[in-house]
Amino acid sequence: MQTDEMIAAVRDQGGFDNTSLATSQAVILSWLNARYRELAAESGFIRGVRNLGPTVAGQREYDLPDSVVRVVRLRCGTLRPFAPMQVDDLWLLHTGAATLESGLDGAFAPTWSDEGVEKVMIYPEPSAEEDQSLGVDEEIEAVCVMLPTALATGDTGPVVPDDFHEAIVDGAIAMGLLRDDGSAALAQPFEEKFQAAIVRLKKRATSRVGKGPVQARVSGYQVR
Repeated sequence: MQTDEMIAAVRDQGGFDNTSLATSQAVILSWLNARYRELAAESGFIRGVRNLGPTVAGQREYDLPDSVVRVVRLRCGTLRPFAPMQVDDLWLLHTGAATLESGLDGAFAPTWSDEGVEKVMIYPEPSAEEDQSLGVDEEIEAVCVMLPTALATGDTGPVVPDDFHEAIVDGAIAMGLLRDDGSAALAQPFEEKFQAAIVRLKKRATSRVGKGPVQARVSGYQVR
């Protein structure tokens, strides 16, 4: 379904006034983009490999591009892929209160800077010393869940499978109806179809790429 067709479907199926600025083409397009990005982010369907830059001595945290929702796989240089963990488990590693299980070269976790910038934290901390497992100027490569390029009038539509295009329309209709007082009941069936589509697309993404992140053990912990 092309983007222009989706805009028309939202207006027609949602019963929106095509003469009102509150439901203009630009506004409906913004609804479509919001739900399209939500569908992609929550399902994890759109993935790509991104370079997060070289390792720097003493630097544990590295910025993520704006288009990245989350990191699902990561490796540094020639080391084996790092294990995904929660940031509190990674903190224990950095403090020396926990150690990596044998067979693991490192670990990573999502984190945020004081300024609200999303980052990824890695362990071990890169070091310029020759006897350290992770040195400097090693490329950090990550498999990431990505946000899609925004829809625009005249383009060919979303990059998710065709059978999910109507769900994005449903989500946009729900968003529009929820902005009108007294329309929550009308919005509910559209929102339910949209949320169900997230679950279905997530299952399809999982079946396409395998069973998901490997489990990693940290002494006394088992985390994903």
